[in-house]
Amino acid sequence: MYNNAVSDVITNGDQNATKECNTCPSVSITPLQTGVYPKTLTLDFGSGCTYYGVTVKGKIIAVLSDRVRVQGTTISITFDNYQVDTITVGGTVSLTVNSVSLTSISVSETISNGVLTIPSGTITLNCTQSLTWEWQLTPLNYTDDIITISSGNTSYTGLNSLSFTSQVLEPVIIDVGCLQPTDGKVKITTTGISYTATIDFGDGTCDGTATVTTTALFTDGTNHDYTYTLALP
Repeated sequence: MYNNAVSDVITNGDQNATKECNTCPSVSITPLQTGVYPKTLTLDFGSGCTYYGVTVKGKIIAVLSDRVRVQGTTISITFDNYQVDTITVGGTVSLTVNSVSLTSISVSETISNGVLTIPSGTITLNCTQSLTWEWQLTPLNYTDDIITISSGNTSYTGLNSLSFTSQVLEPVIIDVGCLQPTDGKVKITTTGISYTATIDFGDGTCDGTATVTTTALFTDGTNHDYTYTLALP
């Protein structure tokens, strides 16, 4: 969900540097004058609209120090009653553009004091990761773009105060056209118990699923692997 918000900010911030538009979400940027920074970008989903197949409410608010395609630009993203289906998203996402080429930008991302509130409780998280946004052959058409998360670590505290971490094992590819991971692997480790899981996002197909393989240590000292399909949010 945070990566989706980053995608929305980069595409809208890049496209709407000097204009406003009214769609779902409605997009506004202040100040509107060309070349005047910092700018505040607001993506307002209102009381709810269907966006990439899910119901989204509230606002994503981003402050950009300069244009997206400028090395050194920083972007701070916060949320105002932002909700994706039944999940309310909170915290601050900080981006720094480290390098820029004709076809891509490389970005460092930090999520601080992240909070996901679901009907059954709250999940808190903090994250650091490095990503590259590739524009492919159509720099103004974002639907064929690719985000590659080359490295990253996230710490979570979930329901019942259970803590776990995630680590990128193989670069995670996100298809901007469907806003879902389509390739790569992530390892999940649970603190305090002998339990790990590997999430495999597939072979590049945007099918909305991932394969999870878990390893559990039984009381007799043996390890057992289980594999199942996970529907992506």
